[in-house]
Amino acid sequence: WALPPFSPSSCEAALAESITERQRDPECVETVAAGFMNYGLGSTFHYLIMQMQRAARDRKPIAFSGEWVYGGCEARDFTCAFDPVSHCNRTGAPLAYPRMEAQQHPWGMDENYAACAQGRSNALFHYISTLAGFLFRPNASMRRAAQEARVRIGLPEQYLGVHVRNGDFCHAHTVTVDPKECHPATAFADALLKAAKATGITDVYIATDNADTIPVMRGLCPELVFFFNKEVDRDWLIVSDQDLESGEIFLEQRLFKADLNKRQNHLQEIMVDIMLLARSEAMVGQFTSNISRLVVALGTFLRSGELLPFVSLDHPWCWNGFRPTDFGVKFGKNFWC
Repeated sequence: WALPPFSPSSCEAALAESITERQRDPECVETVAAGFMNYGLGSTFHYLIMQMQRAARDRKPIAFSGEWVYGGCEARDFTCAFDPVSHCNRTGAPLAYPRMEAQQHPWGMDENYAACAQGRSNALFHYISTLAGFLFRPNASMRRAAQEARVRIGLPEQYLGVHVRNGDFCHAHTVTVDPKECHPATAFADALLKAAKATGITDVYIATDNADTIPVMRGLCPELVFFFNKEVDRDWLIVSDQDLESGEIFLEQRLFKADLNKRQNHLQEIMVDIMLLARSEAMVGQFTSNISRLVVALGTFLRSGELLPFVSLDHPWCWNGFRPTDFGVKFGKNFWC
C-alpha cells in the first residue's frame, strides 16, 4: 500500500507533492491540531478529509489528536490503524480546528488544484480522492493483516468487490434524520452479475456485517465465487432486540463499552475489508454508506486517478460536508453526505 505513480504532470501529483511539503514543518511551529468525531469509521474518516480541506485552505500542516473509539492499541488514537500524517505530536494542545458546525463547511478545492483541474469533469471527486489517499495510510500492522487475509482466503489477483450493509445501518433511520435504506440481497446480486458480465471477472470479495448474507449471495449467484474474511466476528455486529429497545443501535455505542482488544480486533476487521475492496476491479455498494464512498475514492487514488468502476444501489457520489442534499427526496427526507 503506497502512493501510486501519478503522472508527474497531473493535478493529483502536484496536490500530493504540495501537501507532503507542507506537512514536513520541521519545528512544528505551523502545525495545527484537529480533533475528530467518534462516529462510524467511514464518517469519521470523511470528517478528517474535511479537516484536511480546511488546512489546505489555510495552507497549514495538520496533525490529528484525541482518543478514537475504534483505537484499541496503547495510543488509542488514529495511529492504531494509520501511519501519522505529521511527525508533530499535538496531543493536549488547544484544538485549532475544533468540531465544526454544519454551516462552516464544505470548503472548496485547493486553489492551485482548482486552477489545474479547471474544466475537468468530476474535479471535486478527484480532489477528495487524493486527500483520502494521502490520509489513508495503513500502518505496518494493518498492511500485514490485509496481506495475510488475502493469502489465507486465496483471493486471486483480479476480483470484484461488494459491500453489503445489514446491521446498525439498517436501523439508523429510527433514531436519526439521516435516511438510509438496506437493500435486499437480490439487488446486490443483480448488480454483481452485470459487473461480472461486463468485466469477465467471476471472483468476488464480499464485505458484510451479517454472516447470513454470504450463503444467500452464493445461492443467488451460483456462477460467481465469493471470498470473505472468515476472521470477522459478525455475531457481535448483530443489532439485538435489546439494542433496539434501548436505542443503542450504533456500533460505536458498543465499542465505547468494549475492552481494548475488542476495539482493535474490530478496527482491523474493517481495515482489511476496506483495503481489499479498494483493490478490486469494480465495486458494488450503496453511497448512503460512508464506507462504500470511501472505497471508491481510495480505489480511484490507487489506480493513479483512473475511476474505480462502481455501482451504487441508491445515491450518486456526493460531497456536501455532512449537510443535507436533495438526493434523498425519495425517502421524503434529505440525505446528508
